[in-house]
Amino acid sequence: MILKPLKPKKMRKSIIFMILFLIMTFLIRAQKLDSNQIESRNEIIKQCIEMQLSSDKIEKILSLGFRESSFNQFAFNPVDSSAGMFGETEIFVLDCSCISKNNYRPKDRYNLRKSLEMLEIYLDYYTDWTLRNICFMWHRSRNRQENIDYYNKIKSETKIARQ
Repeated sequence: MILKPLKPKKMRKSIIFMILFLIMTFLIRAQKLDSNQIESRNEIIKQCIEMQLSSDKIEKILSLGFRESSFNQFAFNPVDSSAGMFGETEIFVLDCSCISKNNYRPKDRYNLRKSLEMLEIYLDYYTDWTLRNICFMWHRSRNRQENIDYYNKIKSETKIARQ
């Protein structure tokens, strides 16, 4: 079967329709959380409340979780071996163990409760819990502009994480 080429007018309409469809899909996905993300977000909130964290800290934790993994507790980045909802590295786990004198293990990055405990220990020790300081410390880029871009992304996504 030989396909006939589309006429320029029809081709233009098809391309415009495809572009509009892709833009609409992107905008819808960028603005809303799916049901799995909502469940994960609610579980984070529940765990944070049990840990008696302030609402300000919870908001920052949600922003970081959304940015790093879209609330996926089992996320893994093979480039730097960061894992878990907050993109924690093995060095991060060792650092938390040293700070707190607890024996955290790399597999604890996949356990939401332990991951939140480590995050709180780390941020209490290294930052004053301002969003800017958290972003600059968490992103760890030598390029200042990349850190600023990361901070701006988290700042803009904070509203989405709160939905």
